[in-house]
Amino acid sequence: MAEKEVKKGYTGFSNELVNDPIIKNSKAWTLFSYCLFKAYFDDKYGEAGTFTATQIEMRKNLNWDNKTLKKFMEFLKNKGYIDYKTTPQNTLIKVLNYKKWRGY
Repeated sequence: MAEKEVKKGYTGFSNELVNDPIIKNSKAWTLFSYCLFKAYFDDKYGEAGTFTATQIEMRKNLNWDNKTLKKFMEFLKNKGYIDYKTTPQNTLIKVLNYKKWRGY
């Protein structure tokens, strides 16, 4: 799936992430930071903190197999970092507490 528009600019993380247990799990941290980078910054193109992607696209970008992606998507969901809904076409991901993690 192609992006609607290339998003240019800067991103930042809340300082609270340094002390969060997720940073100690490298795979979970990789997926969570990927979600933060991919999520819409504001409501201009969709709800802030959300994005849509295919699992094929995510696996390719992360260089993961299907089992690893599903395992860590479920891990992040169970720990309250993300929520997601998967359809045959794509997956809608919502970063929970998006503004907190982005530091605003």
